[in-house]
Amino acid sequence: MSESNPLRVLIADDEPLAAERLQLLLARADGAQLVGTAIDGYSAIDLTDALQPDLLLLDIAMPGLDGIGVARALAAQIRRRRSSSSPPSTSLPWRLSKSKRSTI
Repeated sequence: MSESNPLRVLIADDEPLAAERLQLLLARADGAQLVGTAIDGYSAIDLTDALQPDLLLLDIAMPGLDGIGVARALAAQIRRRRSSSSPPSTSLPWRLSKSKRSTI
């Protein structure tokens, strides 16, 4: 990626010091742009949908929906989108009801 077309990065980490360290490393990286941070899995899904990052730096152990659950949810959304007969979307229209959140 170039400066005119930077790698758009979203950080998902509930540990403030870890997220801050990743932000500092990204700030020094050429061709990378931090587009957002999430402190839990549900926020990571919502921000991925809204911001469409190129890269999601995902903590594994987070409260609520953990990183593995986020990865599974996003992968399932992509599979459903690819298998649908409608034209491909550029976004991940993911909204998880609170009743379903506990089942992932």
